[in-house]
Amino acid sequence: MSPSPSTETVAASSSSNTQPDYSALEIPAEKPLDEYHYTKRRAYLAAEIATAGHPDLVSRTEMADRFDVCHQQISKDIDRIASSVVERGRDRPRRALECETVVRKSIKGLLEDEEWKAAANLALDYEEWLVEFYDLEAVTERLDALEAGGDR
Repeated sequence: MSPSPSTETVAASSSSNTQPDYSALEIPAEKPLDEYHYTKRRAYLAAEIATAGHPDLVSRTEMADRFDVCHQQISKDIDRIASSVVERGRDRPRRALECETVVRKSIKGLLEDEEWKAAANLALDYEEWLVEFYDLEAVTERLDALEAGGDR
């Protein structure tokens, strides 16, 4: 994996989150890995996991050696990355924005490649997802109202 060029800026996370979005942090290009701050190490690990496709496909031993930390530290880092993903997953508006952005870009690419049927199928799948997304939101609001009524 080739880390992206970096400044030392930390991406702001929403006020409800306690963990940063490690996938949004910039990774220092010129800094030795064993000098990374733990947030940058986690950003690097998040990128490695994304490239590999699954956390189990990233060798904790190899990462520990690269960063000059113990195997358990890498496992802890991966746990924190997972917690961050869960926290961001609870942010429904952000999830909707991310999904819409990816779908629109994907549809644009499919249309540019003249993959008309695939683009249409993706658009229909996205529309179905949106209906389910907002139906779930309505159910959640009704459940919250019922729970609030039961607390009286």
